[in-house]
Amino acid sequence: MIRRSTAWMLFLFPVGVGLIGVGVHLVRKEVGAMITWPRVDAVVVSSRVVEGSSGGSSRGSGPVYSPGLKLKYTVAGKEYIRDAEMSGWATSSHAWSEEIVDEYPPGSHHMVPYNPADPNEVRMQLGGYLDTFSGPLICLVLGFASVLPGLWRVYTLTFPTGPWLTQR
Repeated sequence: MIRRSTAWMLFLFPVGVGLIGVGVHLVRKEVGAMITWPRVDAVVVSSRVVEGSSGGSSRGSGPVYSPGLKLKYTVAGKEYIRDAEMSGWATSSHAWSEEIVDEYPPGSHHMVPYNPADPNEVRMQLGGYLDTFSGPLICLVLGFASVLPGLWRVYTLTFPTGPWLTQR
């Protein structure tokens, strides 16, 4: 009969490995985009604060605000006018969003990264904030928190007195 703690570790270990895999994949994706995506000179067509819903539980489910930017840029002779994704920006503070929008007045020029496989995809402040890596970081922390107890269990079963002790 398998002890409950051992069965629990047998469940947590593959879950943790999966979470670590997802976290590594997401980090590689973001870092790859930061390194490989070319940048293009874009003109801000419009900038405004966009109000949305947090979608959470009744506690703390008030409105959230994020910067809404529309950019115009040219890639390979084709002009694009797109809404720009600002990685991770959503706050309950209208004033804070207003401060960010003020950094991007209409008519201003900014070098923005775009996806070479799909020039419709542009990002603002790519990799510039912790929010870009918060999802991968959460996956990695939860993954290691799930895997380490299982590894410790295997270690204590394999070396009940410790590998550094000699048995007499």
